Amino acid sequence: MEQEYIERRITVGAIVSTEFLALMSDYYEPDYIESPEARLLLSWCLDYFKNHKKAPNKDIQEIFYVKKSELEEDRADFISDALADMSDEFDAEKFNYDYLWAQVKKHFKARHLELHSDRIKGYLEADDVESAEMEAEQYHPPKSVEVEGIYPFEDRAAVRQAFEYDVEPLFRFPGAFGTIVNEEFTRGSFVNWLAPEKRGKSFLLSECMYRAIAEGNDTAFFQAGDMSQGQQIRRNAIWLTKKSYKKQYCGPLYVPVLDCLKNQMDECDYEEGSCNEAEAPFAHATTKQMESKTYADYIALFKQHPDYLPCTKCRKKYGWTGAFWYRERKAVDPLTAKEAVRAMQAFGKKYRARLKLATYSNETLTTSIMRNQLWLWEHRENFVPSVIIVDYADLLGADKDIRSMPFRDQQNKIWQRQRAIAQDYNACYITASQADAASYDTNILKANNFSEDKRKNAHVTAGFGLNQTDDEKLKGIMRINSYLARDNDFSVSRTVNVLQRLQIGRPHLGSYF
Repeated sequence: MEQEYIERRITVGAIVSTEFLALMSDYYEPDYIESPEARLLLSWCLDYFKNHKKAPNKDIQEIFYVKKSELEEDRADFISDALADMSDEFDAEKFNYDYLWAQVKKHFKARHLELHSDRIKGYLEADDVESAEMEAEQYHPPKSVEVEGIYPFEDRAAVRQAFEYDVEPLFRFPGAFGTIVNEEFTRGSFVNWLAPEKRGKSFLLSECMYRAIAEGNDTAFFQAGDMSQGQQIRRNAIWLTKKSYKKQYCGPLYVPVLDCLKNQMDECDYEEGSCNEAEAPFAHATTKQMESKTYADYIALFKQHPDYLPCTKCRKKYGWTGAFWYRERKAVDPLTAKEAVRAMQAFGKKYRARLKLATYSNETLTTSIMRNQLWLWEHRENFVPSVIIVDYADLLGADKDIRSMPFRDQQNKIWQRQRAIAQDYNACYITASQADAASYDTNILKANNFSEDKRKNAHVTAGFGLNQTDDEKLKGIMRINSYLARDNDFSVSRTVNVLQRLQIGRPHLGSYF
């Protein structure tokens, strides 16, 4: 079964990934593959790569139809069925070729040893001890694993990968928010959202999940005990439909939208701006007066200026100054199971979504259990995530081998092992963490607002703080800052305003500085 699995993975990789095919072409030996059908498919892929410098992807079907007449009927039927079974994976936009290549090198080494051993056994069975001894002395590792390490000044492929593959974000947020977070969502990264309790960490993790899926990433979501499976599914359905199943959140609702401060103060001179004839809500106010307005003040002004139109037409080409206004969402009927099923099926079909949701009780999920589950998904369902999300890290339990350690040392090990999962799977690993008690009285979260053990920060590649006052929560504004970034400049005091309305499941409706 293991042999069949890895050969299937190698074949799929050669069909869909130019990068994987380029790596394998230098080290592949037909004897490393036992299945004659897999060897044949790989030969077609390698020929295609030689001529076109890319993987065949869906063209493999056309190659098969051309070659079909040369094959015996049974073999042709076998390959036809195999291609049909693999076809759902031919559209893989974010194929994790680096992770597969690490496995393939181990497989090539094992097959190389196995073939070498078979030759020795053959000589011994023929009573040719001298030849067996000579064969044993002549062993050398396969090219793919002959020497560990690279020559960085000579290995052009490694340099290209470092600049092109490893730094490309797997998914993105638009606008101002995207400018501070997007570069952190790369392969091998470990991203943490830091916030006090009930600040919206889980909502933001779900938002990352949907954006990752929409950009073609196989995504694993581990619910570590913050919610039950049913609660998580209901929250996902609310995100998709933008309405709640709870009646109290289905009445009229004021949803924040982006606007321009100049438009609100009637100071816009952009020719294509809205600047309608309706009076601007802050036409006679100073900036300081505007900043003092509460949520209740904004809603009162919204009702006083029903014809006012927010405007973002100059956002990318003129002196747009970010602000927020509202739109009124009329009353709706509560979300039903039927609507939820329809919305989930539509989203899955539109994006060919590959999401695995695994739910655990509080402190029962450990990093070793997570690794076991990832292994099972890979070997039984051919599912290897590019994005791994855990809601959330502080709920993870300790593996048996570290339970005797002091609690703070356990926490350090748990975070260290999460980082290792990101590295081993070459995936973007995203989680959240509870801030300390002092965070309730601070306006901006910093790296020292960690809870339990400061060594948590040593393992993450990027950390973002979720900052919000009670009035900002009513308004639907979250201030997010970068408190740690390993490879990028950041300013702890610089925040981006992210509009949200959690009653409709949306923690990101737009952003501005």
